[in-house]
Formats: sequence, C-alpha cells, structure tokens
Amino acid sequence: MTISQEEGTRQDAQRLPAALAVRITVKRRKYDAVAVNLSEHGLCLRTDAPVRPDDRVTVAFRGSPKDGVAVKGTARWVFDATPMMGPNYAFAAGVQFDDPDDCYLALLAGYRSGFVEGRQFARVPHSVRVDVLGNGHPEESVFAINLGRQGLFVRYERPITSGTPLSLRLHLPFLSAPIEAHCEVVHVLDDERARVVGAPPGIGVRLVQIAPSDNEAYRSYVDFLEDRLRL
Repeated sequence: MTISQEEGTRQDAQRLPAALAVRITVKRRKYDAVAVNLSEHGLCLRTDAPVRPDDRVTVAFRGSPKDGVAVKGTARWVFDATPMMGPNYAFAAGVQFDDPDDCYLALLAGYRSGFVEGRQFARVPHSVRVDVLGNGHPEESVFAINLGRQGLFVRYERPITSGTPLSLRLHLPFLSAPIEAHCEVVHVLDDERARVVGAPPGIGVRLVQIAPSDNEAYRSYVDFLEDRLRL
C-alpha cells in the first residue's frame, strides 16, 4: 500500500535523522516501533503495527531521559515495507503532530545538538556498488547506503569486528574504473541491533589510504551529492 501524501507531513521543517525506540498506541493497542527523521511537526515510524492513513497515533519515547515524553498525531501516509530488500519492519508511516509540547521539543533540540556535534562531516544517503576484499572471505559485491568525506556505511552481513582492515573498490557513476581505498571498520551494526534501530545490518568504515586522484574523484562526487540535496 502506497500513499502519495508523504511530503505533506514535512511543512518545510528539516528532518533530523534518528533511530529512537518508541512505543506507539493505535486504536488502543500498543506496539513497539522505531522513530526516524524527527522534526518539530512530525516523524517517520518503522513498525509492525497495522497503521492506516488518518489513524490517530500516540508516540511515547522510551528510555531515560526520554521516559515520559509522548506526542499525539495523525498518520498521513503509510506504505508496506515488505517489498524492500531485507525489511526490518512491515510498515513505514509518517505521523503529523497536533501540537508537540515543550518536552518533545527539548528532546528534539538535545538530539539535534548531539547529532551535529558528534559527526564532523555529514553523511549523504546514497547507494553505490562496493566490492569488499579482506576479512578472510572471498571478494564480495555489496552496496554502500551512505557516503561521507571520511567514510561510508556499507551493507554487510558477514561476521566482522571493529578495527578490521578492509580494501574496498567503489563503483561511482561516470567513472570508467572503480576507486580503490584501504579502510578500517569503525563500527558494526549486527542483525539484532539493526532490527532494534530499524536499519539494515552493516559496517561503518573510515577511509585510511586512497590515491590522491581517487580521493579527489570521491570527494567531488560526495560534494555533488551534498549540493543536490540542498537544491
């Protein structure tokens, strides 16, 4: 089921990427969910709850210091996530808030501050093919799902630990040959944790060594993606 009103919940407010555990109430029943893309006016949910457009939804944030923060709204769009590759939840939904109180706005402000200060360079959501070499396994073709100037997040499901060195070949559009980079795994999102946060399993890698010409091409491509998002 696809609803065309997704953009209608944004109201010109910038969305903040997030992955926060919540409990939602829909038609007097409670369900676990993950809140993503927060704003002053609404958020997106990943959930197994059978939410439908125009359903009234209460979103209660879980975990200290978020306990007690709850906001009410209306589902403006819903789509079935099962056709997506490796879904973590059955549905995605956009909820438009009625009138969020100061507790929610304070939570949002605190999360925004931590997110901005905790990452020197923003990541751009974008998919490119990546060949992974190393980790004691044969070469494997996977996909990066976001790119940054100093690293990227790669969808990867083999066992691996932080600190593992890897070599990657990045297949960027408009280039006749892939870019090669030596990298280090800096964090791992395993299957269990991925379901909790509503994201695909994978690894965050830091670019350690890359040829100057390849580095220039890679950064130019990331700059292009960032400029496109600002249009």
